Amino acid sequence: MPPRSRSGNPAVRAAASKTRKPPAKKTYSLAKYREEAGGEPFPLELDDGEVIEIPRPTGDVMMTLGEKYAGAEEGNLPIKELLGDLLGEHYDTVMPVIGAEDFHVMVRFLEDLSEHFGLGEALASLR
Repeated sequence: MPPRSRSGNPAVRAAASKTRKPPAKKTYSLAKYREEAGGEPFPLELDDGEVIEIPRPTGDVMMTLGEKYAGAEEGNLPIKELLGDLLGEHYDTVMPVIGAEDFHVMVRFLEDLSEHFGLGEALASLR
């Protein structure tokens, strides 16, 4: 069977286009975003065996971190403030211990925290 040819008559083309369904409108959903967010808190075992769970950063925390990164002059990143934002209520428990350790302990903690929450990718998406 030969392929159907397109009519040169604009009225015929207009009538044919009215019979086609318009593409469905895409709807975005906060409920779906929440469902997809998932992820676990960061469990940190302290020296006494207690495990505290550092919650995943909220959108507000991520925006604050992004602003601090963007506003920091090269080499002048407010690390204590950033940790305060990330650790929240656990800051006063974690920082006296980590702050007294060799700097490598702090570096590894930050690397693990960043990797666990995917902070690098998240902050990059805010730029």
